[in-house]
Amino acid sequence: MRNKILIDRKPSEEILNLLTDLTNDKKNSVYIVAGKGKTQLEEWFGSINNLGLSSEHGFLYKANSKDKWKYIENAFDTKWRNTCVNIIEPYTQRCEGSFLEIKEFSVVWQYSECDQELGKAFASVITSELQVALKNKDVKILNGKGFVEVVALGINKGYFVSYIIKERVKQQKPPDFILCIGDDA
Repeated sequence: MRNKILIDRKPSEEILNLLTDLTNDKKNSVYIVAGKGKTQLEEWFGSINNLGLSSEHGFLYKANSKDKWKYIENAFDTKWRNTCVNIIEPYTQRCEGSFLEIKEFSVVWQYSECDQELGKAFASVITSELQVALKNKDVKILNGKGFVEVVALGINKGYFVSYIIKERVKQQKPPDFILCIGDDA
């Protein structure tokens, strides 16, 4: 397997300054909720003190840079990840520029940097093979822009946002405005 660190969409200074301004206002509660792993998010956004981070589509989170990462739920079976790796690995070796990411709650085959026709063809085959092999597992297979990702079922970005809103309500701090922005379906 090729080892590669994914460094795409690194935030600009302008974005970091905007997030800093937003989080400096005590009335705001700001979270970045991403599919990225916690290491990547901390590298990009860890210097912003009052910024909440949520990685792997909401499985892991922390309310600010000083907090430790927490699991949104405690009991998830991730033994299926080995099956994913075994299916995806041969395609990774055959598709120059593609690579495999193994996270705590997901496995991602990235093909955005390889020949797009070949990548899309392999993505279709990989998705089909994963559907057959994982049909009795509590997982969801996402086929997105330049990636195929398998994630544990039950947690997603929307679930995480709902969780945070409920926590704010419990703290007697319900939000009066919520803005969610994304870059994929």
